[in-house]
Amino acid sequence: MQGAGVVGVVNRTFVDRFLHGVDPLGKEIVLEKDIDFPYPITIVGVSGDVVQGYSIVGTIQPEVTIAFRQLPPSGMISGFLLGIAGSFVVRTKGVPGNIAQDIRNIVKTDAPQFAIDDVVSMSAAAQDQLGVQRLTVEITSAFAWIALFLSAAGLYGVLAYMVGQRVREIGIRLALGATRENVFALVARQGLLMVVLGLFVGWAGALFSGRWIRSFLFGTTTHDFLTYELVGTVIILVSTIAIFIPARRAAKVDPMVALRYE
Repeated sequence: MQGAGVVGVVNRTFVDRFLHGVDPLGKEIVLEKDIDFPYPITIVGVSGDVVQGYSIVGTIQPEVTIAFRQLPPSGMISGFLLGIAGSFVVRTKGVPGNIAQDIRNIVKTDAPQFAIDDVVSMSAAAQDQLGVQRLTVEITSAFAWIALFLSAAGLYGVLAYMVGQRVREIGIRLALGATRENVFALVARQGLLMVVLGLFVGWAGALFSGRWIRSFLFGTTTHDFLTYELVGTVIILVSTIAIFIPARRAAKVDPMVALRYE
């Protein structure tokens, strides 16, 4: 309440950085001089860390939250804080869009000196803030799918060419007693070997380039090995499909035709 001691809530980063494991509840703190807040603040709670600003990948900073009604009515600091208060959060159990007019009426009645610029739901505000990141992810995902398709097509083309170059060899193998299953396994094994080698090169490149793509990531890191495993599994599955057709074609080669093949 106004006139009582100032109380506040600090975030987890504040506790970890400045209190070093000490129980923060009831502790009294004074902010640094450059903030120009001479009043002691009693900690009454600890909140979770929240990214502030216009980016979901911002750096978590130590924070102290106080109610502006506790501030002394006189002095520049009260007017300054009230002047920069840009938004308020209203919790509702109903549909957020239906209470916009109610909020405007309440503010007009109880605080006519304030003007409401806009009323938006929290989900809409979050979607707006994530617009750039979402567009970046969608474009990157589109290029990734294109790259996956091109790699599968390229692998199919390389294997088909290899089978065409080795038709005579495959015919000799079949004539000497090799089964069609042996030929299929031979071609498939060579194709999968190329895929595995390519995956290792790709993983190494991803780890090396991680420092440049870190700013586009949220909720994961550049060393998230589960992501690498999932991507590798998808590439292997797609590549297996691309390998199947040339391998099947090689297994169906007629030995007599293959021996006369130029």
